[in-house]
Amino acid sequence: MPILRAGPWGNLSDSFQNVPVDTGADDLTIYPVNCAKTNWASGQAWGAYYEVYGCCTPATVNITGAILSTMTRRDIYCDYEADYIGTPPTYTDQYYQLLTYFKNSGTWNLYWQGYYAYGDAYLTNNDPCDPTGTYVNYYGGNPIVSTP
Repeated sequence: MPILRAGPWGNLSDSFQNVPVDTGADDLTIYPVNCAKTNWASGQAWGAYYEVYGCCTPATVNITGAILSTMTRRDIYCDYEADYIGTPPTYTDQYYQLLTYFKNSGTWNLYWQGYYAYGDAYLTNNDPCDPTGTYVNYYGGNPIVSTP
C-alpha cells in the first residue's frame, strides 16, 4: 500500500515548500518520517520540519519593584501585559506594564509607566520560556519577576 504524503517539503495546502533556511531555529524541529529502508539517494534523511507554536511561559508572573505586582500572559503575543485605571480615572491612578521577550537579543524586557513612576528593565537569559529573575533597571532598582 503506498503512503501518500505532501513532500518532500510541503503541507496539505501546498505540496511543495522549500527546505527551511535555518533548520536549527529555536521553534523548528524535525519529526522523522522514515517509511523507507534508506534515506534519499542524496543521503538526506527522510523527515518533516514543523514549527512549534504556542506560549511556553507561565500564565501568570509576580513582579516586585515595579508598579503592578501581577501580570498575565497574552496567548496571542506570548508576552505579559497589565494595566490599571482607578475610579474615577485620573492621571495619577493610571498604570501600564509590559513584559516581553526579544528573540534577536535573548532578552526579556519589563517596561512600566504611571504618573509618578516609570521604568525600563531587562534580563538577558536567552530563554523565551522563562521570564523569571532579577532585572537590571536603567533608572535604578532591580525588579524581580517570579512565578506564583
